[in-house]
Amino acid sequence: MKRCFRLLVFCFISLNSQAQSTNDQRLGLNLLKNPGFEEGKSNWTISSNATVVEGVGYNSKFALSVRNDDPEKKASGTGQKLVIDPGSTIFFKAKVKGNDLKSKAVKPEADGARLYIQAYDQFGKIIGGRYPKLSGLGTFDWKELSGDFTVPIEAVSVTIAVALYPGVTGECWFDDVTVQVEKPTLIESFLLKPHYRGVMMENENQEIRDKIIINRSHYENIKSEIQVSYDLRDVRNKSVAKHEERIPADVSETIVSFPLKQRLREGDYILNVEYKESSKVHDFSRRHTIEVLKSWPIVHIDERGNTIKEGKKIFPFGVYIGHPDEEHLDRISKAGFNTILSYGYGHNKNYEDYLDRADKHGLNVIYSLKDFYPGSALKLGKTDPMELAKEYVNNIKNKPALLAWYTVDELLPSWMPKIQALYDEVRMQDPNHPALQVHYYDGYRMLEKYYYNGDIIATDPYPVGRSDLSLTSTRVGAGYKATHQTRGHWAVLQMMDWAVYQKEKKPNPPSLDELRNQCYQAIVHGAKGILFYTYYDLFQEKFPRKPSLDYDNFNKIWPDVVKMSTEFSQYIPLFLEGIDYPLKIVENQKIEIKCLEYEGTYYLVVANPFYEKREISIEIPEAWQLKELKQHNIEAKIENKVITLQITSLGSGVFKIE
Repeated sequence: MKRCFRLLVFCFISLNSQAQSTNDQRLGLNLLKNPGFEEGKSNWTISSNATVVEGVGYNSKFALSVRNDDPEKKASGTGQKLVIDPGSTIFFKAKVKGNDLKSKAVKPEADGARLYIQAYDQFGKIIGGRYPKLSGLGTFDWKELSGDFTVPIEAVSVTIAVALYPGVTGECWFDDVTVQVEKPTLIESFLLKPHYRGVMMENENQEIRDKIIINRSHYENIKSEIQVSYDLRDVRNKSVAKHEERIPADVSETIVSFPLKQRLREGDYILNVEYKESSKVHDFSRRHTIEVLKSWPIVHIDERGNTIKEGKKIFPFGVYIGHPDEEHLDRISKAGFNTILSYGYGHNKNYEDYLDRADKHGLNVIYSLKDFYPGSALKLGKTDPMELAKEYVNNIKNKPALLAWYTVDELLPSWMPKIQALYDEVRMQDPNHPALQVHYYDGYRMLEKYYYNGDIIATDPYPVGRSDLSLTSTRVGAGYKATHQTRGHWAVLQMMDWAVYQKEKKPNPPSLDELRNQCYQAIVHGAKGILFYTYYDLFQEKFPRKPSLDYDNFNKIWPDVVKMSTEFSQYIPLFLEGIDYPLKIVENQKIEIKCLEYEGTYYLVVANPFYEKREISIEIPEAWQLKELKQHNIEAKIENKVITLQITSLGSGVFKIE
């Protein structure tokens, strides 16, 4: 009876405990100059196959015409450069009209005219971007292309551009190009403690900790005091703890922390929080579930973001799979991986056997519920996806192999209500396993939107095939910041070859150095779990996929995967138990580095994401001693208490210091 009451309470308040609603977006003015081409080419860098024309505009007389008569000819996009604060979320759109657009693409409906945005670092290299769905082919009247993007922390500029996709012929027109920054709400809050699902232990210190951000700069540097009130109530609606805090008018970020004077006993509670400012325009409230237990759930995330399963700290290190037969599970386990995630399970009648087989091979299972949404690609007829999800969860939630539920696979914020509903349902049906989300955002602001409807947030860079591998650090670093170090923070790295997905790509599977480098970059940026996408793509060489498994292709790639996994696995105790040690950087050529202290020894985790030799210099304490100046592909030299590490192209690894 007590359990049922708690679930009802949770359903009631969960809708109020999510991050500020996307319906509350406050978009600024259009940042583009000459967005409708009324001033001709002014402020635009015009491509060779584009020109401003009169008499065709959407809302005016002018538009940009882009024409291509040769499918083999490639032209750059027509773009405009902007300087936007890193971390800002921007929304962009344009109107486009097409005439006789044609393509030889395998999926012509996904081809056509394009609108896209790219971010650049101080060296002019692309470090991220967003590429929305293309217009489609044929002849069509004005339609809108749109997307959103969070500017990466390292970005110094962004460029928005319009073009015909390579290989598309015909003519199109663009007009009313718009870029707007989303202003965050004045007051934002992130509950840091209890750090996991509002859970406290009955026999441990009980504390409330709330991170509050006041975005004054977005509101003409509004100077007003913020009053915050906390009221913790039990199931009888009796107040058991209260606290008030006044945040001065000159403070933009703070953490409100207070211990509970009266230790709470096992049971269910509600924390009501009110945030008020003098004009009352920006006031809002939030309600959190607080649950006091005698012991932690079977699987949970600890305060450092580590995954705890049955009381033991683990580092999930695994692969996405498509073939969960004995042969493949055995091979994956022997390679040193401990976790698997399959899209086929999922919606599959043999899902219970799948978990049993995984357990036999010592593999943890992240079970996919990513398609159990109304409106998703999964065809269920008249079956309610939520009801089916409940059935799956209840049938396998006690399986020993189960590690987590996979609830979100790159779903945009427009899915947020459905994401929240599924997360709430999963929590109610199974309080013993966390929920994992995966996103492709380059900036932390977009990831923060999912703070209250997931337990583990991962990002998936897939950088192999670019000019360098630095996108790994960009995205994984964004995930670390977005979780505020209270959620699980993982990375989904690239094992597959882009040629399997894109016809124009030549086969280029990640090398041993590229696989390894991604891992160490992820560790530098705080990842507490790593998954590789994907094992089943290793059996394919190019697009389109074949129904049969190409073992010749697989056997060319798998030995490098095993070497990478074997090397990385030996350091997992270091990554789990090592304590961050601050470094004093003297000079750095964009090498990724962090220092961990473990059992009295210091370890430098290093990754050079560039296809050229680079170095980094750090000041070291006198007590540090180097017994080996060359370790793996990292070479050191010491002069005047400064150690300089020279790292080969894509060099990475763990450099040991006594």
